[in-house]
Amino acid sequence: MIAQLDGYLTGMNQLKDKSWKLMIVTQELKPEAVAILSQLSDYIKILLSDEGISDKMLKDFQELEVQLRDEPKSKSERLRNVMYRYHEQEEFNEEFQNWYNKRMEKFIQHYKDKLK
Repeated sequence: MIAQLDGYLTGMNQLKDKSWKLMIVTQELKPEAVAILSQLSDYIKILLSDEGISDKMLKDFQELEVQLRDEPKSKSERLRNVMYRYHEQEEFNEEFQNWYNKRMEKFIQHYKDKLK
């Protein structure tokens, strides 16, 4: 599905997870455009330009694959967050980053030892 719009980039904010929120204002939308926008999935491709869009730009854009994430965070991000909470609850006398590095090295070594 394609919705072709013109408008103004009126703001952008970085979110806590390091992603960005873009705010775009358009003129009044035609009902067809509203229908298309309301049917779009969570992940979309966006091409922004403050000048004309060349054939090469359009071709490169069409070849771009949307990077879908099944979950909001990767498994490694989730593990690190859980370890951080555990570290907080147990009140270790060691800075989290040092504790985390040691634990991860132990974890890695555990599985390296199992390799043949």
